[in-house]
Amino acid sequence: MLSDKSKIRYSSDELFFKELYKENYLKSVYYANKYINDYELSKELVQDAFMILWDKRNELNMEQNIVAYLFTMVRNRCFNTIRNKLQRSKNYYSEQSIDLIINQKVLTDDSASKVLSDDLGCLIKKTLQIMPEKIRSVFVMSRDEELTYPEIASILGISQKTVEYRMTKALALFRVALKDYLPCLFLFFLY
Repeated sequence: MLSDKSKIRYSSDELFFKELYKENYLKSVYYANKYINDYELSKELVQDAFMILWDKRNELNMEQNIVAYLFTMVRNRCFNTIRNKLQRSKNYYSEQSIDLIINQKVLTDDSASKVLSDDLGCLIKKTLQIMPEKIRSVFVMSRDEELTYPEIASILGISQKTVEYRMTKALALFRVALKDYLPCLFLFFLY
């Protein structure tokens, strides 16, 4: 029988995982299906990943990025599935096997992510450099130093509304600077 504390923990875990599932199930299936090219099998792999995540919930640090952990699990399950299919394939160089080999290489190659990450890093630095000093300092304090708006307002001796205004301006500048990268950013942070 669960103690009251355990019941509360279980209930909050259950709510968290229901929300996690609701927000990420279809994205995960789509991600898996890009490599597996079998929708039903992709659903099974994702379902397995969620089950493992649920089973390990007491071991997980909820402060970490659980979504990234989930997608890594899905990615690894796709990689293992492709590897197993290749091992079972009698004709290693059949058209289907070649597709599997390509998908396997893509799953193990992070160079595209590295290039995108490097490009974004340069663009972010340039945007920060052209940003007015007052806006930049608020942005850096919020994002890099992880200070809250009230803390920033207190340190700078300005109102919290001014901090909010400057953050809005900083984010608007980033939106303009990164507009060509937004579709890539969505996929980059999704996976």
